[in-house]
Amino acid sequence: MSSGFTKNILLTGATGMVGKPVAQYLNSKGYRITGLAREKPDWWFEGQHFISFDLAVHDLNQLRESIVGYDFVMHACDIAKQDVQKNKKIALELFRISRESAIPSFIYFSSIRVYAGVVGDVDEDTLTVPAAGDVYGACKQEIEKSLAGENAQDMTLTVLRLGNVFNENTPHKIPAKTDIITRILHAGRNDHLIHSRNVAF
Repeated sequence: MSSGFTKNILLTGATGMVGKPVAQYLNSKGYRITGLAREKPDWWFEGQHFISFDLAVHDLNQLRESIVGYDFVMHACDIAKQDVQKNKKIALELFRISRESAIPSFIYFSSIRVYAGVVGDVDEDTLTVPAAGDVYGACKQEIEKSLAGENAQDMTLTVLRLGNVFNENTPHKIPAKTDIITRILHAGRNDHLIHSRNVAF
């Protein structure tokens, strides 16, 4: 690989709506990336490693030998958006394996929807309150709390709370801003939109 590579990063969900633009950005900046997803895509970068692995099916302990020597593990994979326990189990197991493998930093991609039940302005110190009935927001909140409870001084945990990510394949996430009724119906859910191509910026 090129001597210009610096940090070594494992990125789960590397082919997804969030993971793909993050991978593209990291590659453009000269980072050494290992993508992890069910199947290696045709567009994957020459000279960058890829692990074909289904987190929902395979035993994560099989990754122990692979998760060695990374500077960061970035977990951007949602296995089943409505399955809180499965997503939580995978995130915690990946976090523990990363810590036991002496990875310095673990980055978890969460969502601004952990704040959807909060009235008024929020910042990183605001208590998270998902909207009533929002399974996805509740899932992200539960995983955040579980990871925080597992954190140790020898590994840095960073939680990134992204806005509601959309692209041309998810038109249902884009409310018509000129339609008052639509804006009211989407209040607290789609007010913080970010196109997938801008996720990494």
